[in-house]
Amino acid sequence: MVAKFNIDQLMERMYAILDNTRMKKLVSTLRYACFCGLLLTPWGVFAQGWQRYYDGERLFSIEVLSDGSLVAAGSIRNAGEVSDGYWLHADAWGNIITDTRMGNSPTGENAQALLPAPGGNWIVPGNSDGDSILLAKVTAQGNLTTVNYYVTSGLLYSAIGSPSQNGWFFCGAQKGSGVPGNNLQRTLSGRVSNSGVLMWERADSIGLNSLAVDAASTSSGDYWIVGQLVSMLPAVNYDVFLLKMAENGALIKTAVFELTDDQTPEKIAIKPGGHLLIAGSVKNPANGNLQEEDIWLAETDTSGNLRWSKAISWPGFQQTHALKQLPNGDLLLAGETRPTLTGSRDAFLARLDGDGNLLWFKTYGGVKGDIFWDVAVLSDGSFAAAGQTGSFGNLVLHAWLVHTDSAGNMWSNRIEGQVAHDQAADCLVGAGDAPLVNWLVTAAGVPGRFYTTTDSSGHYEFMLDTGRWYVSVLPSVGYWLPCMDSISVDLVLPADTAVVSFPVQAAYNCPLLLVDITTPYLRRCFDNTYTVRWFNYGPQAATETRIAVLPDPFLTLTGSSVLYTVSGGTLWFNVGPTPSMQGGNLTFTALLDCAATVLGQTHCTTAWISPDSVCYHINPVWDGASLDINGYCAGDSVVLTISNTGSGNMQQAVEYVITEDQVIFKRAPLLLAAGADTTIVLYPNGATVTLMITQTPGHPGNSHPVLVVEGCGNFPFSTGYALQFPTDDGDPFIDTECRENIGSFDPNDKTGLPKGVGEAHLIKAGDAIEYLIRFQNTGTDTAFRVEIRDTLPATLDLVSLELGSSSHSYQVDIKEKGILRFVFSPIALPDSAVNPTASQGFVKYRIDTKKDLPFGTVVQNRAAIYFDFNSAVLTEKTRHIIGDPLNEWTTINTSETDLKPLSKVSASPNPFSENTLLLWPQTTMNTTCNIQITSADGQISAHYTTLENSFLLSDTTLPPGMYFLKIFTDTGVIVAGKIIKTK
Repeated sequence: MVAKFNIDQLMERMYAILDNTRMKKLVSTLRYACFCGLLLTPWGVFAQGWQRYYDGERLFSIEVLSDGSLVAAGSIRNAGEVSDGYWLHADAWGNIITDTRMGNSPTGENAQALLPAPGGNWIVPGNSDGDSILLAKVTAQGNLTTVNYYVTSGLLYSAIGSPSQNGWFFCGAQKGSGVPGNNLQRTLSGRVSNSGVLMWERADSIGLNSLAVDAASTSSGDYWIVGQLVSMLPAVNYDVFLLKMAENGALIKTAVFELTDDQTPEKIAIKPGGHLLIAGSVKNPANGNLQEEDIWLAETDTSGNLRWSKAISWPGFQQTHALKQLPNGDLLLAGETRPTLTGSRDAFLARLDGDGNLLWFKTYGGVKGDIFWDVAVLSDGSFAAAGQTGSFGNLVLHAWLVHTDSAGNMWSNRIEGQVAHDQAADCLVGAGDAPLVNWLVTAAGVPGRFYTTTDSSGHYEFMLDTGRWYVSVLPSVGYWLPCMDSISVDLVLPADTAVVSFPVQAAYNCPLLLVDITTPYLRRCFDNTYTVRWFNYGPQAATETRIAVLPDPFLTLTGSSVLYTVSGGTLWFNVGPTPSMQGGNLTFTALLDCAATVLGQTHCTTAWISPDSVCYHINPVWDGASLDINGYCAGDSVVLTISNTGSGNMQQAVEYVITEDQVIFKRAPLLLAAGADTTIVLYPNGATVTLMITQTPGHPGNSHPVLVVEGCGNFPFSTGYALQFPTDDGDPFIDTECRENIGSFDPNDKTGLPKGVGEAHLIKAGDAIEYLIRFQNTGTDTAFRVEIRDTLPATLDLVSLELGSSSHSYQVDIKEKGILRFVFSPIALPDSAVNPTASQGFVKYRIDTKKDLPFGTVVQNRAAIYFDFNSAVLTEKTRHIIGDPLNEWTTINTSETDLKPLSKVSASPNPFSENTLLLWPQTTMNTTCNIQITSADGQISAHYTTLENSFLLSDTTLPPGMYFLKIFTDTGVIVAGKIIKTK
C-alpha cells in the first residue's frame, strides 16, 4: 500500500527537511529553492500532479467525489493466483483511505465499472470467469454488502446508470449457442434495477460476429450502443455499428458503418445537441502490420448518420480506452501506446478539439506494461487516470492512479539549473561563464531515466515525481569534464523545486571540429545541393578552419555559397576561425552526369575539416600501426591496396574481409610492418566489391576502414550493395555522404544508413545509424512552421546523438525518455506547386545502437512531421536487426590465409538457361581441376573434373537459382565465382 499522510504530517516532514538537510547543503552547485506553490486549499492541492501504485492489479474505472477524493475499481490477485474484483477510495493525493476486494470463488472476477448508488454507496458491475456478469454493492466506507451473478454466458464491457435512473444498463457480448465449440459472439445488452433484479436482457446477431463495447444514455431515457462486427464479403472486414434501444429493451434503430479500414470502437459519448462521438483505434490491413494502429474518432448526427471519421496519426501502436468531453468542447482520450514490434507499453493522454484535431499527446509510465483504462475530469480542469503499471515497485502488475494538470503534466516537482563553461576552474557557475547550449542532461530514478537539453542560455528543466533522482550532464565529447559526475536530489513533497547547476571545465583545452555533409537526394541530369555543417565541440577556438570536399567523380560543380579553390579535384573552403561551441553551414550545387551513370548507382562525396588533430592521451596498448585502404577499377579488374601508414609495426594480425555483392570473396588475417603494403587484384564481373579491415587494438579515434568499388567489370553491373556497411567516418573531422541516385521520390520520408545486410537489414550492435528526415510542403499555402517529432527507441544510445546538416535553421530539444524534437520556425516553405525546390527541407542526425543489444533485436523507428498545426505526416519506418551481417554469407575462399590474388571464373552466358561455358586462367598441363557447384544455402549441388581450363556446364537437373563455383587443384582453390540459372 501507499503510505498515508495528512496535511499536518506533510508540513512536519517539510520543516524537518528544511532544518536538517537544506540548511546544510548550501553549496554553489546544488542550491535548493523553497517549497513554492504548495497551496493548502483543497482544489489548489490536487491541481498538483502525482502517480501512485497499489496492491491491486488493474483499475478499469475511476470517479471523482465532490471533496476531490477518488474512487476506482478493477481487479486484484488473490492467494489462488486468480483475480478478484477490487475497489479503492483514495484521497486527493492518491493515498488510500480504504479498499476492498470482491469474490472468493475459484473463478476469477473483476470490476469493470463504477456506478453511484443512493446514500453515497456504489454499484460495481463486472465479470466472472464462469461467463457470468456480477454486480457488487459497496458502501461509502468500503464495506462489501452483496454480490449478485447473472448467468448470461457473456462478458460485460460497459455499464452506465445513476440513482435517478432507477437502475443500470449494461452491454457486452454473449457467446453463440447451439453448436459445440461455437465461439462466435452476439451483442448483449440488459438492464438491472437498483435493488439488483434483472429487468430484461437480450442478445442480437449483427453480422457474422459482433460485440457491444460501450453505451450512452440520451436525455429522453433511450440508449445508444456502439460495437464492432465482423463481415465476410467481399473479404473479412471489421466494421462499426450503432444500436438505439428504448429503456424497456425495444430496438429502435440499427446503423452499420462499412468503412475502408478496420476500426475498433471503444467509447461513445453524446455531445450537447445530441450528436454522437465514437472513439477507438483504426488499422489499415494494407500496411501488412497488425501492430500498427492509430487513434480513430468519428461523429454522427442525432440520428446516428456518420458525419465524419478520421485517424489521428502517431508513430507506433495506439489503442484508445477512454473518452471524456471537456467543458469547452475539447475531447480527452486515454489509452496505451507502444513502438511498433515491441512489447513495451506506455499510457497516454491526448487532448483534441471538438473536430478531432490533435492538440497534444503525452505518455506516462516507465519500462513496461503501462496502460490507462479510464480517465476523469476534476472541477479545476485537471485529470485523474486509472490503469495498470508494470514499471514500478517490484516490476509486477500494479493498480495505478495518475493525476495531471489540465495540460497533461503529471509532476509538479522541478529540478532545474544551468550548464556553463567554468573558465575560472573554480567549480562555480559565474555570471561571466559561457552557457553550454544543446547539452544533454539526464535524471535517473525509480520511474526510469529522463532526458532534456539546455536552451540558448544553458538552462535546463525537469518536471518529476517525488523521490530520489540522480542528475547528470552528459558532454557529447571527452574534451569536457563536469565538476560533479552525478548529483543526488531528494524531492519529498509535491511542488518541491531543486536547483542543480553544472560547471563544466576543459579536460583538453583544444578545438574539436566536426564536419557533416548531406544531400537530401541525388537526381541524374539535375543540379543537386550539398550542405556542409561544421561545429567546434572543443573548449578552445579553432583559429583557422579549412574544409576540403572530394566530390564523386560523376559530379560537376555548378555553384557555391562561399568562395573556394580547386586542387587535384578537391574543393577547398577557408571558413575562418570557429569559436568554441559554435559552427556554420555552406552549400554547393553539383550536376550529376546523365550518360555515364545508371539509375540506382551509388555516389560518395567526402568532406574533411582541419585542424583535425586530437588531444586525447594515446592508449599505451596501441602498437603505432595505422591501416589505410585504397582501391580503383582498372578495366575489368579491381585493384585493392592495404597499407600500414603508421609509425609502428603491427604486433598482432587483424582480419580483413573482401565481399562481392553478398558473397565473402576473401576473409584472412593480415600482419604488416610500418610502411609496408599489399595489393589484391579481383575480377568482379560487375559485382560490387567491399573491403573492410579493423585497426589494431588501442588505435586512436574511431576509424574502421571500409572501401566500396561499384560498377567495375561487365555491364550491366550490380547496384544496391554499396550501402550495406557503415562508411569509415566515425571520427568527427571526416564525413562521407553516400547516396543512391533516384528517380521520383516520396518527399516526406526517413531513411537510415547503413542499410544493413540482406532483407533483414542486419547491422552489428554498437553500429551508428545516420538518419535523414526529408519533408516537403505539398499543401496549398505557405507553411510557416515545421516540427519533426522522433521518439527514439530504447535500442539507441541517446548519449551518442550527433546533430548533422539541415536545410534550414532549427531549434532542437529532447524530452522525457527520448523524444527528439526539431522545430523549424520561422521557415516559410512555399507549397510545392509554387516552388517545388524551395518547398523541401531535411535534417540529419547520427546515433549509435547500444553495444549490448542481443542478436535479433529490432531497431525500428519513424518520424512524425507537422506542417504548421495540421495533423502529422508519418514517414515510413526504418528497420534494422542486430546480428552478424556476414554470418549468413557463403565464403568462397576460406582456406586461403596468404595474400595471393584469386582470379574469378568467367561464365558465358550468365545468367543461363541451358548451358554456360566456364573459363579460368591456364593451370599446369595435365593438372586435374575440380569444379564444385554449391547452392545459395551451402549445399553441394554438383561436382565435375577436367584437365582443361574450360568446361561446358550443361546440367538440366540444376533447379533455377544462384550457385557458387569453386575450382581447385591439389594445391587449393585457384578460382571462384557465381552463376545464375534461370530455368
